[in-house]
Amino acid sequence: MLDGEVLLLFQNAVKRCLAGESSLAFRNVAFSKAGVEKLANLHFQKIWLEDKRQEIILVEITNVEPSGADGPKDSSPSNQSVIWNQQMKNLEMQLGDANQRAQNLIDEQEATNEELQASNRELMASNEELQSTNEELQSVNEELYTVNSELQLKNDALSQANNDILNLLRSTDIGTIFLDKELQVRRFTPAIRKHFNLLESDIGRPISDFSTTLIGVDISRISRQVYITLDKYEKEVEDTNGNHYLLRVLPYRTQDDLIQGLVITFVDVNELIRIREQMLTFAKKFKAIFQNSDDIILELDAVGDIEEASNGIGPYSKGALVGKNIFEVLPGEETRRLKAELEDMSKKFRPLSFEFEIRDQNELSRYYAGTMIPLGDNPPNGSGQVLVSFVAIMQDITKNVNEQHELTQNLAAYEAFMDNALHQIALIDRDGTIKYLNYAQHTGSSKKEMIGTSIYKYLGDSEQGKVRSSIENIFSGNPFETVRFNFVDKNGREAMIELVATPVIIEERIRYVALIGQESG
Repeated sequence: MLDGEVLLLFQNAVKRCLAGESSLAFRNVAFSKAGVEKLANLHFQKIWLEDKRQEIILVEITNVEPSGADGPKDSSPSNQSVIWNQQMKNLEMQLGDANQRAQNLIDEQEATNEELQASNRELMASNEELQSTNEELQSVNEELYTVNSELQLKNDALSQANNDILNLLRSTDIGTIFLDKELQVRRFTPAIRKHFNLLESDIGRPISDFSTTLIGVDISRISRQVYITLDKYEKEVEDTNGNHYLLRVLPYRTQDDLIQGLVITFVDVNELIRIREQMLTFAKKFKAIFQNSDDIILELDAVGDIEEASNGIGPYSKGALVGKNIFEVLPGEETRRLKAELEDMSKKFRPLSFEFEIRDQNELSRYYAGTMIPLGDNPPNGSGQVLVSFVAIMQDITKNVNEQHELTQNLAAYEAFMDNALHQIALIDRDGTIKYLNYAQHTGSSKKEMIGTSIYKYLGDSEQGKVRSSIENIFSGNPFETVRFNFVDKNGREAMIELVATPVIIEERIRYVALIGQESG
């Protein structure tokens, strides 16, 4: 509600009343309200409220009417002077209070400072004594710390080594005995109890006091021999239960290369023996197959050089193949294909099949089908399989190829005969598949659609059994079979069909059944 100089006037008057003056009066104080300046007289009076037990300041404001409508207002110079005087008194009072508080703080600070100086002098004296004591203690502590650090490092190393040895001895499956220079038991692992009946109380007893489950092994004699010669002893031994172990006896050497006894170990090699026996059995079987197989088996190195051959190929005898590269033997076209696929085959370790034709020493064509198999090994660095060699297995398929050619020629002759026959003829294999048909007559399907499909597709359920039985009888040796049944043709006309089944013999074998169909009256 108040602003500027009038607000300062009010604040100062209220402070003076509260400080002790019972009443104050101010005349012609200028107020500004809604942009219009007016004059008022102010009266401040301190009042005690009994019921509230509190002092309050009562302010009475009386408007002063101007002397005329257009006359000058009662002036502001007197009003300004009063306000400035009040401000000055207010500031003087505040300054006095501030000076008084500052003086009090200075007095308190001086008293406190004197106490602190006295305490500081006492502390300095005590500190000098402590500093002298601390220097002495620091010197002793540095020496102790150095010694303690060295001892701690040695103790940690000793503890770690001892823990490692204890855990190794307890966890290893390798039976181990440590003997001293007198060949007395100094330490052993739990696994050694498979071979010697040792207890903790036996430490310090000579090894010669104990019997062993090993067959034909004089451990005392072997120990003396190794201790005298200092040569390592190593031998594969067997116990009474049929288990195999690798026995090693070595001198016990200290860090200074002094001989302080012996170390005896028993390594379980049962799995190695089993694998070795399996490998020997496999090698014998492979050798028997290699020597007696009619197939051609070639052992090749990583670049394709033939290291061993079971049989010859084409013009090359078995002996002539050894030392040659497989790509010198194979014809050019097959060599190019194999070389193109060799790198991919070596990376993926997948077998590769191939076929080729080659002229023999009589310039006759020989046909072979083979498979090349890559062999790899896993290196210790775990980088994956590395190609080591190849095995090529090939078969002479000349007879099959020639038979196929002859069969094709005979089939062509049958087809020519069938194409000129008056009756419908179909060549059927044992499964009922139509291999050839001279023409289609009753089914509504074309000749091309029927070849390669099953004959049973075009027959009813009852007819299927009759035809299947006839085909089986022909393949079993019957020279002639006849099947009759009613049939509705593509035009809906019902007719009696008679199928005559006869064998088709090629190379003294029944290859197909010829079904000759005709309508019967």
